[in-house]
Amino acid sequence: MMKNINSISLLGKFYDLLQDDESKYLFNLRMNYLINRNTDDFTLGIASMNKKWRIIEDDDFSKYYKGQKIILWGAGSNGQMTEKVLTSNGFHVYGYCDNDNHLWGG
Repeated sequence: MMKNINSISLLGKFYDLLQDDESKYLFNLRMNYLINRNTDDFTLGIASMNKKWRIIEDDDFSKYYKGQKIILWGAGSNGQMTEKVLTSNGFHVYGYCDNDNHLWGG
């Protein structure tokens, strides 16, 4: 038990060293994900930051898919966040595929 208390204390010290609100927000998102394993809360928290996330131009994905119509599997929050990242980097998301019929037709 003492080891767990020391780990929690160390996390608190690490948090205090973070320089800005954005870093603290991301730290809290990650800690909440590690505890709750709620992917939707995590990805929605990231998406709510309204940042332009960058895709590295030298990777194979960028070389192959730039200019192509992209269809994403998953129309939920992960798919929507992926679309946001891709479109902000100049990719064209053509549509979604999803096996949840509640997400069809939008």
